[in-house]
Amino acid sequence: MTNQTAKAYINLNGVLRCLPYVCALDQDAKERIQGRNLTIQFKVRNGPIARLVFENGVCRFEKGKGKSQIKLNFSSPEHFNRMMEGRANPSISKGLLKIGFLTKEFMQLTKRMEYYLKPNPALLADASFRRINTILTFYVAFHSLAEVGMHDPVGVQVMKHAKRGALIAAIEQTDVMVRLKLSPGNIEVAAVDDDSPVCKLRFASVDKAYEVLSGKLDFLTAIGFGDVRMEGFMPVMQTVEHILPMVNTYLA
Repeated sequence: MTNQTAKAYINLNGVLRCLPYVCALDQDAKERIQGRNLTIQFKVRNGPIARLVFENGVCRFEKGKGKSQIKLNFSSPEHFNRMMEGRANPSISKGLLKIGFLTKEFMQLTKRMEYYLKPNPALLADASFRRINTILTFYVAFHSLAEVGMHDPVGVQVMKHAKRGALIAAIEQTDVMVRLKLSPGNIEVAAVDDDSPVCKLRFASVDKAYEVLSGKLDFLTAIGFGDVRMEGFMPVMQTVEHILPMVNTYLA
């Protein structure tokens, strides 16, 4: 069973957080943000707050509130989750004159993200498409993992017993990497150059990451064949292994 508050954190800090990667990897998305310089703030009552910043042809994600040209408010985590499912609209407290960007370019960007994250199976036969699908799925999964550990009731209990240390998850032969910092009761995505990792989880290639993340290759089998490699302080890895199946439940 999913928790609505945890789901809101995952939808904002895990799923929408990956929109910058869509804008970097997909030429269509990249062209749509050219010349756009504005910030959209998402504020969920009793839930997360974050901003998407579009500036000089680049999109970036920032947690927390700040200067924004468009402010979208949600009355509850459920309200935000319904919006993500296309079943509700936000309350706009600032930026009505810029609503055209929301209804046109921003909606097109989110549809482009959905195009990759929920693809027509036939598209996955194309190596270029599959590469972007895999990279985005990787980022969504490992960013969401931190939100599950902090906001899902079971994840919170798991984190109470976590060991302290940083873990790097990466896809070899690429610059794709997420760093997670763990301590008792806390897990967060950290800057990639923050602290030396005590544990590393590496996928051997984009193709092997695709097979594991799509469920075509069992995680333990992948380890046995060397397609996934783990090294370092295993208690940190074990905490991640306990939480990862819960991520799949929320993203299904």
